[in-house]
Amino acid sequence: RPFTLSGPPGRTHRMRAAGTPSKFPNVSYRTGFRGRPRSSQRPSVMARGGENASPRTNVASPKITNPAWPSPTGRTLLFIHGWPDRNELWAPLISLLTKQGHTCVCFALPGYPDGSVDPTKKTPDFDDAVRDCVRAIQRVTAASTVSTTSIASRSVSSHPPQQKVTLVCHDWGCVVGYKLEKRYPELIEGLVALDVGGDASGLSKKEQSFIAAYQLWLIAAHAIGGRVGDYMTTKFARIAGAPVTTGVSNQSQKNVIVSSKLNWPYVAFWRDALFPGKKYENGFDDAGDAPVPAEHTSGIGNKSPEKEKHEKPVSTPSCPTLFVFGGAKPVRFHSQKWIDAVLEKKKVNGSDVIEIENAGHWFVVENVDETFELVEKWLKETRADSGTETQDVKIRSSL
Repeated sequence: RPFTLSGPPGRTHRMRAAGTPSKFPNVSYRTGFRGRPRSSQRPSVMARGGENASPRTNVASPKITNPAWPSPTGRTLLFIHGWPDRNELWAPLISLLTKQGHTCVCFALPGYPDGSVDPTKKTPDFDDAVRDCVRAIQRVTAASTVSTTSIASRSVSSHPPQQKVTLVCHDWGCVVGYKLEKRYPELIEGLVALDVGGDASGLSKKEQSFIAAYQLWLIAAHAIGGRVGDYMTTKFARIAGAPVTTGVSNQSQKNVIVSSKLNWPYVAFWRDALFPGKKYENGFDDAGDAPVPAEHTSGIGNKSPEKEKHEKPVSTPSCPTLFVFGGAKPVRFHSQKWIDAVLEKKKVNGSDVIEIENAGHWFVVENVDETFELVEKWLKETRADSGTETQDVKIRSSL
């Protein structure tokens, strides 16, 4: 005799299979109790952990905030955060910029919340971040112009010209932005760098010692990992006053634990600085791009005094650049050479350098109104009227 479910007398599972309706909405022949799928039903791609599943995915989905109303002067802004932040860092600034007609796109660093995760790699690097940025730009502008077949065939598909974006970067996001602009200048309309310059040579011994101490601390925390590594990372994040630990921005919780895995930019930077030959073989990295010059990255200069006389001029982005830094920090993340190099292009393309006095490293949330006014004014002043003139996009490497 078939197993009788609780319900009206005489109604069995077999009878309902033959077409007799059930009076109980939680019971279904196709799914069983509480909607559980039978073994014959295939789960969705998301449930199977397919290519679109989260978090085991190699492609990050950018968070897009459309403008409050269309504006002829509005730009597409790509925001890149730094350590140990996340996309919520930009929420106060984005709420003001969207009211000016800008489309704001938040990009999360690989390995960070909402960022891409590559299960085949233990530690992300800046090449991963650059690739993800290009993919984010292509998604936002809805124009895939890069052929991804192979590194050798660096061809360009016959799609409409790529729309340019303006980068807004902070902390390690500036390093990613400099590399992205260096490799793909045809994708970048302008660059707003917040507090980290493209050159940090010439720092005092006190500043170099401070940078070396806290960066080695975070590198050690990354190597140790686990609860100890998380404790070390969280401890310094609280000392540094990171918004994620102080409750300044919407992303913050005072009892938050900062994962030591978020320290990968420090590991990647020093690995590239100390062992460049292992990363760049035959003059190219694994993405097929020429290596970025040492003076085009931030951090402590590792050049000897004997070579200082023969140093090349500081390399700056080819696009209009706005560099804003806080004046009330224990250490600078830029050099005077960097400031002079950016100001040299002021008459050429509107590049500028502005200091916010009495502001710390995270002035993007602590001084959001002042930051907004500076950025919005510069965006209007350097807005280029491209008209109908277009150029084919030629990416030097496939993704």
